[in-house]
Amino acid sequence: MRVTLFTCFLLLPFSFPSIAQTTSSGSSSDSTSKPVTAVAAPESDKTNYLGDKIKFQYSKFVSKVDMTSEPKRTSAACLPAFSTLRGIGTLKIDGDTQPGFIVTNVVTDETGRCEASKVVKQGDIVTVSQVDIDGTPPDRYGLTFGALLVPYKYHVAGSKSFTGNTSVGGYLGWRQDRSGMIGLALQYVVFLGGASVPVTQTSNGESTTQDMSGVSYGVGIIGTVKGAFQMGVVVGADRVSKNAGYEDNGKTWLAVELGYAFSN
Repeated sequence: MRVTLFTCFLLLPFSFPSIAQTTSSGSSSDSTSKPVTAVAAPESDKTNYLGDKIKFQYSKFVSKVDMTSEPKRTSAACLPAFSTLRGIGTLKIDGDTQPGFIVTNVVTDETGRCEASKVVKQGDIVTVSQVDIDGTPPDRYGLTFGALLVPYKYHVAGSKSFTGNTSVGGYLGWRQDRSGMIGLALQYVVFLGGASVPVTQTSNGESTTQDMSGVSYGVGIIGTVKGAFQMGVVVGADRVSKNAGYEDNGKTWLAVELGYAFSN
């Protein structure tokens, strides 16, 4: 269940199934409903740190990994505040898979919390548990991807009206998470996906409306405050066949969100 103050689009940070199915009745098992629409959607990269840079706002104990041993041995180490780590994938330590990082910059320990002999060095490989990251989020920068659902739009060109045609697709962008300092995460994204567009056509003096498959594309800025409250703006367009007679074909629409995301 999702409760929002006002929602015109939903960013879904969790993993979609490989195929999302919807019908007119809301149940995929109703054989009397309209044909099922299947849309492929990518998984979220929430716990994928490969290539991302992270910084903790405080000195932190980490596990230094001896990459030359098998199984890999670890030793206690200390990471000074604001030192930079870059994600290198996941490492299996004592049967447990943890995010792995390489130390790319070591800041002088001003707090005195780190014992000099334990301070990490540039080029060291370390692990930080996901539980620790979730409990005290670092600043994070890097590419991001996931799935975007846009259920409502305002057409700023063309019909200048609100419509409920849905767009679902994948997005790719850049994240700028300031979680460790002010609790604000921003994502600048571009997206491309499928759209179900209601098109009204007139034949023999009678108007009929039917849902037509099309393509949605656009750009957006999406923000999350303290990992839950979402806000953002998406600008895009829907495109269907030129012969459909769709008034808003290829014309700009706007979607805005401001609400609390229980999906997090």
